[in-house]
Amino acid sequence: MRALLLATDLLRSDKTVSRWRDLVWLTWLGTLAYLMHQFEEHGIDVNGAEYAFREFLCGFFGFADLKSCPLLASVITAVNVAAVWLLGPAATLLGRRWPLVALSFFSVPSVNFVAHAASAVMLFGRRRADALRMAPRPSGTRRKAP
Repeated sequence: MRALLLATDLLRSDKTVSRWRDLVWLTWLGTLAYLMHQFEEHGIDVNGAEYAFREFLCGFFGFADLKSCPLLASVITAVNVAAVWLLGPAATLLGRRWPLVALSFFSVPSVNFVAHAASAVMLFGRRRADALRMAPRPSGTRRKAP
């Protein structure tokens, strides 16, 4: 797909404008970027862990042990296949006639971005609070860890 996207004009809808102004081409680019993100998030992550997303999601919902978590990997996979592998190309193909449909695909990565950003802010807030608790006091002594 990357070769078709970057080396040919097959995935463009309007060859009279730059690729960067062609909404259908941009939607294919967004679909490709999100597919690569899914591999990292649901396949093997940057730390080498396989399918670490399920563990993260179960922990987010308060299940410390994966065995007690009712969320099955097959459910996560079904949602992601439907949302990205099916709706992404469908929105792009329909976007040739209805550009707003192509644009609607970007709601999927946008929601994902908000979830990632909120997690990062919460994690940063916790680490910052821990760092402030452990910071040296004016007298030179450290506070006790909670």
